Amino acid sequence: MTLGKFSIIAIYSVAVIIALACSTSSLYVIAILYSFAGGAGLRFAVIPAIVNLLFLTLVVRIVASNAWRRHMYKPWVWLLVLLALPLIVYGNLLYVQSLRDI
Repeated sequence: MTLGKFSIIAIYSVAVIIALACSTSSLYVIAILYSFAGGAGLRFAVIPAIVNLLFLTLVVRIVASNAWRRHMYKPWVWLLVLLALPLIVYGNLLYVQSLRDI
């Protein structure tokens, strides 16, 4: 295994961990809003949850699917995942900050 393949596998591993953490936290916010606030503000919480779950599904599908495994090491696939990571993390940080201000 070359250093390039090892670093690409590390990118996918970090992406799965970040996507799991972000998806879990956004679903947790939905559960908290639904149970304590009676669903008030729930429509604003659904959008980040959908984005996080779509990103998680995309990364897991790239790693687990045989059809995508051939393309997993191509730059147009792993580079998009790498560039999407800061966007997902920054979006979730802004989301958490907006919840703190409420």
